[in-house]
Amino acid sequence: MMPTLNNKDRIVVDKISVNFAEPKRGDVVIIKYPADTRVKYVKRIAAIAGDRVKIEDNKFYLNGRSQEETYIKDKYIKGYLSEVVVPDNTIFVLGDNRNESIDSRFNDVGFVNKKLIVGKAILKIYPLDKFERIR
Repeated sequence: MMPTLNNKDRIVVDKISVNFAEPKRGDVVIIKYPADTRVKYVKRIAAIAGDRVKIEDNKFYLNGRSQEETYIKDKYIKGYLSEVVVPDNTIFVLGDNRNESIDSRFNDVGFVNKKLIVGKAILKIYPLDKFERIR
């Protein structure tokens, strides 16, 4: 999730509201890895059910529009994803470090069932000089 989060960062996770509120595009969430639910990943929700997504010409497209993503590490996005529609009760997640991220572009993650969302990352609390709200 670099540059948003680094390996030794400590975060506060809201595990309650995810049970009552629908996930939103742009939220940074902790999910259970679908291929092994004992493992957890931190990812950004790029799309929600019903959205159309594709990756082409180094850009992420949401519902036919290229997205300006100021939080990603590299402007170049490896790979290609033909347009797909996010199924009901799922989300499409991407890491901010797109070229090193295992996320919804890969079959072992794919569309993530909303039931696999553990919580929403809300604050970075350590290191102390990096204390901030996660966006």
